Amino acid sequence: MESSEPLTRQAIIIDRSTRWQALQRLQELEISCSCSSDGGLIVEVNTPTAIVQVQSVVQQLTASRRSLVHQLDRCWNLPSSPNY
Repeated sequence: MESSEPLTRQAIIIDRSTRWQALQRLQELEISCSCSSDGGLIVEVNTPTAIVQVQSVVQQLTASRRSLVHQLDRCWNLPSSPNY
């Protein structure tokens, strides 16, 4: 049973255009969020998966292209896990 109380409520400070993109994507993922009057993005998460999704959305919108390419290269070079 999922609790109605969020695990965490966090304000994320990012620039205006990025904030609106993040808000839209997080709403698509059904993660509770809103924009505050001071420019922050308020996010409430109820599951560990939602925390990872928020981190991923913000990283994709704020990280440099070089950083994202480096992260993708690292993922491609990870050894495969054995099939059991």
